[in-house]
Amino acid sequence: MCLSIFINLANSDTYLVSFYLNVQLDSCSKMKNRSEIEIMAAILNAAVSNWEYKTTIMINAGVSHSQLTRYLMTAVDRKLMEYSEITGLYRTAEPGLIFIKKHEEMCRIFPAISDLPEVSHTNNYVVNESLSE
Repeated sequence: MCLSIFINLANSDTYLVSFYLNVQLDSCSKMKNRSEIEIMAAILNAAVSNWEYKTTIMINAGVSHSQLTRYLMTAVDRKLMEYSEITGLYRTAEPGLIFIKKHEEMCRIFPAISDLPEVSHTNNYVVNESLSE
């Protein structure tokens, strides 16, 4: 389970604090470090359909502000994302959509280590341990 806290400005002097309890089996119960490619794919996926603010991308991709800043700079430099200087918004460009598609194909081809079958040998020893610790 993950607990996300969002603070919204309701009135000029009043802050409304809302608690959202998210049960996300993939990203929270199996806490793991993501690779740079997985992080980039998450950031690109966060701005596929519309122009988005940095905050929206950060929340949807599940990255810190410093990570987002670094990856957005790289994505814009490599033409994976477009940045509008007028509105300050970002969106995934065509090369970024190709990146996402290729990333999804690779994930289908190569399963996660936890999804691989257990290995056993017929010699004097048997390896019967789970690789997902």
